[in-house]
Amino acid sequence: NPNACTRMPVPADVMLDILHLGLRTDDSHALRMCTCLVVCYSWYNRADTGIQLLRSHVTLTTSSMTINTKSKTCVRNVACPITRRFDPRHDPDALVFRLLQRWHSLSDPHQDASDIYWSLPGDTHDWQPSIITKWLRECLQLVHRAPPAGESWSGHSMRAGGASASLAIGVDLFHIMSFGQWKSLAAVQRYLSFLILPDRAAYIFYGWLRPPPAP
Repeated sequence: NPNACTRMPVPADVMLDILHLGLRTDDSHALRMCTCLVVCYSWYNRADTGIQLLRSHVTLTTSSMTINTKSKTCVRNVACPITRRFDPRHDPDALVFRLLQRWHSLSDPHQDASDIYWSLPGDTHDWQPSIITKWLRECLQLVHRAPPAGESWSGHSMRAGGASASLAIGVDLFHIMSFGQWKSLAAVQRYLSFLILPDRAAYIFYGWLRPPPAP
């Protein structure tokens, strides 16, 4: 079928374009789309985990952001906090932190602890996982990026893209599994693509997972 497409990981440089869009936009909806996608990518989130995040699940400081993850790989009624450190070694301009802080500050006045973290006043969303794919497609249009012929990118492509980019820059596989809440090598292997090559964008997002240089 000449029109058939295979779902592939989203490359890190595409996600970096979306991050930059979020830093420069004056549109609140565009900012939340970009931040949501960057969070899903940076934490290897499933679409349901990413879109149903509550404000009470998020702790943002100047040195890290922690998400108390709720997903099908976590035991029910057990806290599963996942912390991402901000590391100037690989993100000297603090791009990820600045984007997260921008949304966190903008959304603070109108959100309660029990609100969906991506909500804006007047929203009528039912916050289904499909919104992630919808927002990804909207942002791709805004940054003038598209998958190559024969490929498709969906919300799930960001989980695979993040894991594959991390592996490409030498992040330990067991660190990837722990951070992404994969319980076995067989489970994480389905998300890894050796077609994703190391680049500067991958280091910005995942360089913090690499060990520091020897003293």
